[in-house]
Amino acid sequence: MADIADAKQEAANKRADLSGVIRIGAPVQFAAVHVAPAICDFMKRHPQVEVELKPSDRDVNLIDDDLDVAVRIRHLADSTLKARRLGELRVVAFGAPAYFAGNGRPRHPCDLTRHECVVRVADGHPEPWPFRIGRQRRLVRVNGRFRTDSVAATAAVVLGGLGLGLAPLWQIRSLLDQGLIELVLEEFEVSKLPIHAVFRPTRMPVAKTRAFIDVLADRLRNERL
Repeated sequence: MADIADAKQEAANKRADLSGVIRIGAPVQFAAVHVAPAICDFMKRHPQVEVELKPSDRDVNLIDDDLDVAVRIRHLADSTLKARRLGELRVVAFGAPAYFAGNGRPRHPCDLTRHECVVRVADGHPEPWPFRIGRQRRLVRVNGRFRTDSVAATAAVVLGGLGLGLAPLWQIRSLLDQGLIELVLEEFEVSKLPIHAVFRPTRMPVAKTRAFIDVLADRLRNERL
């Protein structure tokens, strides 16, 4: 019955301008840098559509949080959710020239045990760094005196020469372009993280939701991620 109702709504939307409210979820910083500009483009094209953006770094539930679509940056576990792949992004290890001058550069992920690293903490537990070694994905446990779950804080500490960091490239791209940081261990990077738009399993996305996903996908296709 829900599919029939959606089909009727879809037919109605094709006969009229897009209208109504879309509720969108996305990670906080990604929402500000990439999703919000896509929303601006979308709303200019469709002036009768309203958008509610709900940024959150937690794993939101589309039904509980009353979302029509959510952006997720990771490999998706088996799920009843429907998804569309929007793009992918690199996760990179990096450091400041001043740190390399005093401590050298790691040539292999195993060298990280001899380096000071910014440790990412999630749910109270330190996270190892993923690398591709010998065609296999390996997790390398790193150590350091500074721990955080913030990429912004990680970048600030790395800029201060305290150690090496790991982060999505798009979040530190400006620092790299300015020559303030340098990438290391690029040949050992794991596969890029996929970016998905997920929506409710029992419903096809109505026209306005699908139209927004198209706009976001087009925008991300032209971004340096």
